[in-house]
Amino acid sequence: MKMSFFAYIKKFSLNTINAIECKRNVHTSPKFFDIADGGAGTHKPTPFQQKILVWTKTYASESDIPKRVTRNQMRNAMDRFRVRVSIGMLFATFISAGMAAWYGRRERAEGKSIRKMVMEEREKTK
Repeated sequence: MKMSFFAYIKKFSLNTINAIECKRNVHTSPKFFDIADGGAGTHKPTPFQQKILVWTKTYASESDIPKRVTRNQMRNAMDRFRVRVSIGMLFATFISAGMAAWYGRRERAEGKSIRKMVMEEREKTK
């Protein structure tokens, strides 16, 4: 029997809601919460995330980092790291653009344009 469009949407919506509910229950299970954190959700950081926690000065050294940190701490450290990387990429872009402009002006001042060099090579090969 063919399902109507609205029945299909209703079935799809219920399945999606059930899937989201299942995922939520997995992440809120008691083993991911620590009484010491006041019941806040915790996260076990990977070695790279531990380095990020140190780089963003959330912890003084990697040995000071507990086995599980709060999700808020991890999210804040990742946000700070993301901002620092973005600013670094911005500076790298400006520096490389400045170098390209400087190199192009220097070549133009010396009379070595790429077009002239290509034309000279074509004439040599003929």
